[in-house]
Amino acid sequence: MALTEHRLRTTPAETRDPGDHDQISRRSALTLMLAWALLLPLALVLEPAPAADAVEPWWAYVVSMGLLTGIIATFVGLQQRQRWGITASLAASSIFVAGVFACPASGHHAFGFWWIGEFAASLAVLALSGVAYFRASSR
Repeated sequence: MALTEHRLRTTPAETRDPGDHDQISRRSALTLMLAWALLLPLALVLEPAPAADAVEPWWAYVVSMGLLTGIIATFVGLQQRQRWGITASLAASSIFVAGVFACPASGHHAFGFWWIGEFAASLAVLALSGVAYFRASSR
């Protein structure tokens, strides 16, 4: 008992910043930022001009603002290497995928091969966000 008590007194306590568990790896942060920086513009370039008689519904503006807010939150959180940046990326990429489905479904754009490329880009960001989220959660 005395030996155990002596070890407890002489062994230095682990000093850890309480916020350390919220830190993500630099690699995860850079990978997600790069994915957003490359795949979102690619998807926008692939998207054709809207149909001539297409009227954009009011809710599309709300969704677009949600996506923009999510992307800004993603970059802020990832730049600070915080776990909530990955959560923001997961939420924003979910909105991105939903928006890719909504465009031809609402009649705003005609369905075409462009949609496959845009869908692949949105799914890639969603998959990377999901992997990073579950990897950060398992630590």
